[in-house]
Amino acid sequence: MKQIGIIGAGQLGSRHLQGVLKSSLEFEVNVVDPNKSSLEVAESRAKEIEHTHKVNFEDNIKELPKELDLVIIATNSDVRLRVLKELLNHSSVDSLVLEKVLFQSLSEYQEAYKVITSSGAKTYVNHARRMQALYHGLRNIIGEFAHEVFDVDYYGANWGLGCNGLHLSDAISFILNDSITSYENKELDPEVIDSKRKGFIEFTGTLSGKTKRGNHFRITSRRTEDGAPTGISLTINSPSVHISVMEGEANSIVRVTRINQGLETEMHKFPAMMFQSDLSKIIVEETFNGLTPQLTTYKDAIENHRLFIASILNHLNQMNNETYDKCPIT
Repeated sequence: MKQIGIIGAGQLGSRHLQGVLKSSLEFEVNVVDPNKSSLEVAESRAKEIEHTHKVNFEDNIKELPKELDLVIIATNSDVRLRVLKELLNHSSVDSLVLEKVLFQSLSEYQEAYKVITSSGAKTYVNHARRMQALYHGLRNIIGEFAHEVFDVDYYGANWGLGCNGLHLSDAISFILNDSITSYENKELDPEVIDSKRKGFIEFTGTLSGKTKRGNHFRITSRRTEDGAPTGISLTINSPSVHISVMEGEANSIVRVTRINQGLETEMHKFPAMMFQSDLSKIIVEETFNGLTPQLTTYKDAIENHRLFIASILNHLNQMNNETYDKCPIT
């Protein structure tokens, strides 16, 4: 029987577990977390899903099977490299999905790459907007104007650039069919705030950048007095088209105005954005049916992550006149 491992059973890991359990394929699930309360949360959430899978809850990676078909590592970033090494030293893993932010220091990315390459595990990063119908639709629309240069602008408030910025820049890479080459941190706010996760920090303000083909982007999370997170709007502009997007819980709406057609606007409606507790089912079924998951490969994700971390680290060091080599975001 196929074996799945989920390492990290907190808020995100337990949602991965729910998604995995929704699949009707045959497999056994092994959940690992040293924190007893996290295991209890995961076990409680597993009971919310009607399923027939055997689920094992353990507090040590050494309790995992020696051969695993799919592993999802949903730990915090500060321990991820250690966990990755322990896992691949203990078990043979066919497919591996890592949560972001992958690692907190630049050196860890290459170290992890060597470990992963040596293991032979097919490894992906869970940038899940690539799995959403909305973003496939946007990629198709933008593809009609592939010869043009775009300005892409994400905007919202109080949702945390450290935790979420990489999801959005990866989405920009995906819809533009391009790669990020640089970040600019001059418009980040000059103070950090505490993350909702203890021991981590968050950033607000604007992080901008460029892509290989000369496209420009801005990712903004404003800080407001009430601290309430807002939805995220997205606008995409070129000389020939203006696209506005609002990700929605019921539907996602895209308005496309083609400049060369007398400013006529067409509307596209896409299904609601899927939650992780639905997406993980798709990851399992694509993987076990011999398909490539609709996620970023680790090899393709490395450079964007390193550029992002370097820019945030630079901002952190300038604010504190220090020389940090790790950026405490997750």
